[in-house]
Amino acid sequence: MPGIRSLRCHGLEPPATLSSNDSNTQNTTRRRRIRIGCTGAWQSASSRGGGGSGLHNVLIDGDTHCVDMMPNLHKPKKLPISLFSPVNDDGDGSLFIMERVLYPVGRGLPCPDLELLDFRQGRVITCQLLPPPPYVHEPSYRGTHRTSKIISYAMVGDGSLLCISVNGKGTYVTDTATRAWSRAGDWMLPFRGKVEYVPDLKLWFGFSADDARCLAAADLSTMDMDSQPQLVGCWHKELHDPPEGEEWMEHQDAKLVYLGSGKFCLARFFLKWVSKFGFKQCHGYLDSFNGVEVVPRGFNDREVELEMIPHKTRYHTPVNQVIIEKFF
Repeated sequence: MPGIRSLRCHGLEPPATLSSNDSNTQNTTRRRRIRIGCTGAWQSASSRGGGGSGLHNVLIDGDTHCVDMMPNLHKPKKLPISLFSPVNDDGDGSLFIMERVLYPVGRGLPCPDLELLDFRQGRVITCQLLPPPPYVHEPSYRGTHRTSKIISYAMVGDGSLLCISVNGKGTYVTDTATRAWSRAGDWMLPFRGKVEYVPDLKLWFGFSADDARCLAAADLSTMDMDSQPQLVGCWHKELHDPPEGEEWMEHQDAKLVYLGSGKFCLARFFLKWVSKFGFKQCHGYLDSFNGVEVVPRGFNDREVELEMIPHKTRYHTPVNQVIIEKFF
């Protein structure tokens, strides 16, 4: 399928800050452990070793495979989401990084769980805290914030509006220029997870909120305060499930990567449980990668009709329990 790239292992030259001359790193019984967490456009590496601990943010260029140091975030993120708002075609723009659950803060104070990184000429020039959405200041939020998780998120408008749907709170939008939040409505976006805009079709695509196995599309260009945006397409039967005859269950949310020209790669992650001595144990993992293409097939009542064309599906079986945790 044109546009699909195979998974590759690239050698990356780490910045000097991540290198170590500690003799303990040569001892296999005391090897330094590096934990890397990724969100789309950025990566943070946390190294823990016998000599202490450190936290570093690094930027990896997917084209050149170069690694560069970034300013430290004000607060480490556990399960962050990220959205990029471009300002030109040269890669300049703003990267929003936020926790899925925002911790309560006082009115008028910035939120350490919501940060903005400004990119100019391939480098991060500023890292600043942002004000949180209004629901964070509600008196009742302090006791219920753990259930107020961001369910779906997208860049809307002309790419200058960040939109999030929060469990039990509704949908909020912030202007990337003014950083001011407003409530879009009591409703939720009809998606789950990250939502991608496809300029060729002028629609937003993501996994359906009603069935996370379904790729869905909706028009988010105009959002009514009183009504939830409606899906204009939803596809499931065209996607491949795990091989039959074995009981596989998904152990994390499916991931969607837009490849351009209406083409996507859909990743799903499964595990298999077996009963042993009265206890359930994990008996294996399986990952699937589906290449699909969405194309217009005419109009119906002035609305475009879409067709999803499935392409190749590849399965990956992890070795030595090393599983894929991030895919973007």
